[in-house]
Amino acid sequence: MPRREINREDLSVYVSLLALGALQLALSGWTRDFTQDPYYYELARSFLTHTGYGFNSRPEPMVPPGFPALLAVMMVAFGQSYAVLIRLMAFFATFGLIAAYELLKRKEGRVIAAVVCVLLASSPSWFEFSTRSLFSDMPYFLTSMLFLLAAARLASTATRGRQAVVWVLCAALLAASVLLRSTGIALAGGVLGWLSVSMYRERRWDRRLVALFVPLAVVGAVTEMSWLLWAEKHPVTMWPVHGFQESYVAQLKLKNGNDPELGFATWRDVAKRPLENEDDMATSMVALYLHKAVAPAWYSPTTVIPLVLLAAGLASSFRGTGGTMAEWYFVCYQFLYLFWPWNFELRFQLPVAPLAALYMWRGAGLLWSWTRRIPRRAGTSGLLVAGSGLLSSVIWGWRIEHPPVMACIAVWVVVAALGAVVLWGGPDLMRWLWRVAESTVAVRGIAVSGARAAGGVAVVVLLTAGVWRQALAGVENLRAAPEMDPSVEAAEWIRGHSPAGAVVMARWEARVYHYSGHRVIWFPASTDAQLLMAGIRRNNIRLIVVTDADEGHSYWKPSDGECFRTLVRAYPALFHTVHMGAHEQVYELSGDL
Repeated sequence: MPRREINREDLSVYVSLLALGALQLALSGWTRDFTQDPYYYELARSFLTHTGYGFNSRPEPMVPPGFPALLAVMMVAFGQSYAVLIRLMAFFATFGLIAAYELLKRKEGRVIAAVVCVLLASSPSWFEFSTRSLFSDMPYFLTSMLFLLAAARLASTATRGRQAVVWVLCAALLAASVLLRSTGIALAGGVLGWLSVSMYRERRWDRRLVALFVPLAVVGAVTEMSWLLWAEKHPVTMWPVHGFQESYVAQLKLKNGNDPELGFATWRDVAKRPLENEDDMATSMVALYLHKAVAPAWYSPTTVIPLVLLAAGLASSFRGTGGTMAEWYFVCYQFLYLFWPWNFELRFQLPVAPLAALYMWRGAGLLWSWTRRIPRRAGTSGLLVAGSGLLSSVIWGWRIEHPPVMACIAVWVVVAALGAVVLWGGPDLMRWLWRVAESTVAVRGIAVSGARAAGGVAVVVLLTAGVWRQALAGVENLRAAPEMDPSVEAAEWIRGHSPAGAVVMARWEARVYHYSGHRVIWFPASTDAQLLMAGIRRNNIRLIVVTDADEGHSYWKPSDGECFRTLVRAYPALFHTVHMGAHEQVYELSGDL
């Protein structure tokens, strides 16, 4: 890979990303204790207290130990305050974006790389996640981007001494990525995919590349297997309920991991799962880059258009060279989530958002080139797609509240109008549009094309709107306090009003454990009263926390309130209220179990 010098454009991008990172630092919460779930914090404390990997008197076989170990190091170095730890997430987010800029710059040039990374850094969704969530996603984002950069350098390094240094760096970054998130194994898949296709296309066996990259993939595989073997030897089965207590492979059998009572998936559920998950992935890019949250729907233009652009851009990236490591990593990473049975979360897409934006840009370029070359065919295709979207929106959209059907219809009408204009104008119209796009205008004495000037205005508008909304979200961060969470309110009441040995059952296990100091048993998502009562007796549970979570917005379904009501209906004389808060209740069991 040729060395590219850092110039003023690079420095301006670095300064912009660092400035947006500084905004995250300034507008993260200042409270010392947790306003969000302290799950990883408690796992980190297990390293510091030498009590074995886990917390709440049990091991943790679901989450790899990489981020808790990293968090433990940060706690030793900087202290255990939530205000300090959450600010370190801004560090990982900012330098991950700088690494992503360097990666995209080598693939598509400085301008596109800068636009992608600066718009992502100014996204309100990005800001809210990196200033409120103490999760492994941002550290993983940094290590994965650094790995792709280092692996590309490894492939082009000639001298053995530098190869050895870069190889060790790659191995460390790959192992760290896998330990931070199990999906880091997609990096090893990217290495093997790129290497296999490269060998096939060149029709020769390159011993140097094989010697460098096969052992690298083995490092990732061995790291993942070591973790899985440890997890298999430390199972946790608090309840006979399928779901998060089981291995990832076992969870794939469920219809929906957030609602285990739905049972096992049928072949139809498995077949349509990739379509549903890909809808969410494509729509998430609209929220990240246009700073507008939208609901996914397979007929919605905010789902269809990003998905088509992404698929076209990714296909064109593979067509020319067979794909680089970045393309193969992206495909492997997305494949891991295509059949994931849990509700989509934006954090799933964050580590690959810059790559997804790159492929969408390439897809847009491909669409523009195709329209210029064969405008009448492109216009006809646009009319057909818009017509299908309109018909689907009318037939199925009326039954769904989000996305609003009238908004979908309006966008499809615009697409149809554009298709009709292109069809009517034909080659003459496209030649005129090309002349307009390429005509130069003077901006502060610098001649730029009309297309770039329009794009620059759009980027500035999005950047300004994004930063403004980040500032509003930052004000909310500064006002946030742990007492705003009903589970925390209940846990603090338990700490001050119950014996230390009283066992608690609560839906948000880590949160209640952290604030109450009591042993906590997870409140399973089950309306089977006999199953719940058997677990209460088996674990000697004395207190039950119930919150007023809305069933439609509850992470687990059924909500803890609905599950508790079925329990009370079956055993009406066993429970009495000992604490009644604004949004939470604590119940105690009466008499002996």
